[in-house]
This record gives sequence, C-alpha cells and structure tokens, in this order.
Amino acid sequence: RVYFGYESGEITYVDLRSAYFREMPYSFTSQSVTDLASVGNFLLAEDRSGVSQTHFVFDVYGVITDRKVWNRRSREHSWNPHNDRVYFLSNGPNDLHFEEIDQSSGLFIDDGESSFHGDYSVDVPITIVNDGSQVLLGTGDLYDANDLTWVSSLGYDFEYSDANSDYFITSSFE
Repeated sequence: RVYFGYESGEITYVDLRSAYFREMPYSFTSQSVTDLASVGNFLLAEDRSGVSQTHFVFDVYGVITDRKVWNRRSREHSWNPHNDRVYFLSNGPNDLHFEEIDQSSGLFIDDGESSFHGDYSVDVPITIVNDGSQVLLGTGDLYDANDLTWVSSLGYDFEYSDANSDYFITSSFE
C-alpha cells in the first residue's frame, strides 16, 4: 500500500497489488496530516492537533490504536524494525527523538530523546544503519539506536540515503 495524507486530515491508500490502482478511504486525523510513516505492522500519522503536533498509530483497517499529543513536528520519521522504534527530529532544541511501538497492540510503550539538546545539529535524512544498531542523520552524525548517544561523525553531510543499498548522496564535503 501507498498512503496519502491530506490537509483535511483524510488518509487514503492505493493497494499496489490490486489490478486497479484506485485511491481508497483509510482513516482521518483531527487536522492537517503533516507526515506519514510505515512503522512495522502499523501506520504512523502526524497532524497539527494538540498544542503542537499529535502522533497517531493506525492498524491495517484504519483504526486508531494509540495517539500521543504534545509532540514535535518533524519533516521525517524513520522506522527501525530491529527495536520497534520510530525516530524523528525536533528543532527547539535540536534533538533526535524516538517512540517505541508495540507491534502486537499498536500502543506507544516508550519514548526518549538525545541528551544533547542542541549541542549537535540535526537534519534529515534519518537513516537506520549497521543492522539497526545506529541512526545516521543528514548532518553526518551517527547515534546509538538504543540510548541515542553520539557515536561518531562521517565528517560531511548528505542529502539522500537508501539504507537498503547503503549509498548516500552528498553535495558538500568538509
């Protein structure tokens, strides 16, 4: 399935296994959808409701299994199937965050953030590397996927990555 989120809060999908590529209704969030991400057996949707942002978890039928208000706006969410966490960024202060989602119930069961609170720059893309043990950001900084401690830096930033094929495209070298 490919999912689409709209300003109205509507979420639709196209089933790529179907003989007919028709957009089908799926579910709704409270306000404008700002991001969608596949998170294992579920779909994560971010919208502008609440004081800041709200994260919703939906099952395959479009039923909300959990929601988390007072969240942070992120341009990207990246799923790590090795520890059932979705990673995202905030920019006030600059931090790397995670939410852990139980793959049976679709409930948020843990969350956390890096302890640096702006000491390091953060930027997309967010790429899960080294068999899920590390998170690589577009700034070239590498973090431990479990405790979000800074591990190392590539020494350059990059604009696109594909963790499935381990390649990165950069436009600048330091």
